[in-house]
Amino acid sequence: QKNHPKELIIGNPDQGIATRSRDMISNSYFVSKFEPKNVKEAMTDEFWINAMQEELGQFKKMKCGT
Repeated sequence: QKNHPKELIIGNPDQGIATRSRDMISNSYFVSKFEPKNVKEAMTDEFWINAMQEELGQFKKMKCGT
């Protein structure tokens, strides 16, 4: 174990190292908490509808599917 001066440590040293795989797991957990489970749920979720409209707008802007 290396000893670094405490004033040079950014964040909580007890939290551990953030790796890509740990970050991906955290992101997957976050997305699964907010992503609709079915079409009916998606169609009643204002946030999800806005996100999909924004996504479709990007497709139109890039002229995908035409």
